[in-house]
Amino acid sequence: MLIQFLALTKQKSKQITILLIVSLFIISAGISISSGNELRYPDEHDYHALAKNILVGKGFVKENSEPTSFRPPGYPFILSIIYHIYPHPISAKLLNTIAYTITAFLISIIVQKIIPGGQFIAPLLLLAYPIGLYSASTLYPQTLGALLLFSTLLIIYNYDHNVISISLAGILFGILIILIPSFLLIIPIIVFMIFYTQKKRLVINIKYSSFFFLCVLLILSPWTIRNYQIFGKFIPLSTNSGINLLLGNSENTRPNSGVNVDISTYTKEIIQNNEALADKQLTKFAIDWIKNNPKKAASLYFQKVLNYFNFRNELYVQSEESQLKDLLVFITYYPLLLIAVIRIIVHKYYPLNTKETLLYVLYFGNAFLSAIHFTRIRFRIPFDLALITIDAIFLGIIMINILKHPIMKPQNRITYNQ
Repeated sequence: MLIQFLALTKQKSKQITILLIVSLFIISAGISISSGNELRYPDEHDYHALAKNILVGKGFVKENSEPTSFRPPGYPFILSIIYHIYPHPISAKLLNTIAYTITAFLISIIVQKIIPGGQFIAPLLLLAYPIGLYSASTLYPQTLGALLLFSTLLIIYNYDHNVISISLAGILFGILIILIPSFLLIIPIIVFMIFYTQKKRLVINIKYSSFFFLCVLLILSPWTIRNYQIFGKFIPLSTNSGINLLLGNSENTRPNSGVNVDISTYTKEIIQNNEALADKQLTKFAIDWIKNNPKKAASLYFQKVLNYFNFRNELYVQSEESQLKDLLVFITYYPLLLIAVIRIIVHKYYPLNTKETLLYVLYFGNAFLSAIHFTRIRFRIPFDLALITIDAIFLGIIMINILKHPIMKPQNRITYNQ
C-alpha cells in the first residue's frame, strides 16, 4: 500500500507541487488579510513610517524630517513602491505572501534538480512551518530576503555559470544585503559556493567570484555615497550595527535577551544627535567589554550560538508571547532539525550531494555568524528555509529508495543528481 501511494505521488509530483504551492499562497494570504493593517512590533512602525516619508517625497528621513541611516534602506524603499499602489500595510503583507509563494517554487526546483519527483515535499514542509507563514504577515524584510537568497542559490547551483548569471546573482545578493545587512557576513560562504559548485580552474572561479563581489558593491555604493555626503563618515549600510553589537555583548546581555538588555549606562554617554558618532561609540563600548571580559564574552558567544536553535525568544512586545505559540514552534521546528541531523548520521549510506553540503554550511555556519550580535528566530527564517530544503531532499531520497528497494538495505545506495 505504501509503495503504491509513493509511486502515485512521484508520478503526480508536478501536479501535487502546484496544488501545495497554491494552498500555501491561499493560507499565507488569509493570515495576512486577517492581520489587516495592524503593526505589532516597533520595527514595523519604523519601516512603515520611512516608506511613507519616501512616498510623499521627504526622502529617507525620521518623523522630524531629519536624515537617517539607522534602518537599512532596502525594505522601506520597496514598501514605498508598493505604497504607490495602496499606501497601507496590508499591501506590503500581500507582497510578502507572493514572495513566500515564489520562494516555495524556487525551493521545489532545487529539490527537483537533485531528486526528480520529490519536489512536492518542499511546499509540504513549508505548509507545516508556521513561523514562515506568520512572518509573511508582518512588515519585516525576512520573507523578501528569503526570496532573494534562494534566487541567488538557484543561479549559483546552475553548473553552466557565465559572467551574466554570476553578475545577476551578485545584484540579487546586493539587494538582499541592503534589505538585511547581516547577510554581508554570508558573502564568504556564497563565494565558497561558487568555487565548490564549479570545480573549474582557479582562475575561472576567481573571475566569477570577482564579478559577483563587484556587482554586490555596485548595489551598495549609491547608499554608501549618500551616507558619506550626509554624515561625513563611511557607512556602508546603517548606523544600528553599534547598538546591535552592544545589545549582544555587554554585562547585562543574556543568550536569549535579544533587544531586552539594559544598556542605559552606555547610551547616556553617546552623542544622541549624530547617528554616525553614536554608532561608533556604541561599537567601541561593545568591543571594550569583550576585550575586558574575554572569558565571559566567549562563554556568552557560544551560548548565543546554541540559542540560534531555540524554539522561543524573549520578545520586546510581551503581548505577542504565548505558550501556545511556543509549543507550536517547538513541535514544528525540532523535527526539521532532527531530520537534518539524521541525514548527517546516515551520510555513509546515502552520500551527501554537493548542494546539500553547501546548504548545511549555510545553515549551521550562520549560527556562528549571527552570534556575533545576537540570535533571534526572526533572523533565522530565511535560513530555516535552507533547513527545509535539506529535509525535502533527504525525504525525497528515502522515498525514491523505498520505490527502488522495497526492502531497505544500507548497501543499496541511491544515486541522484550531483
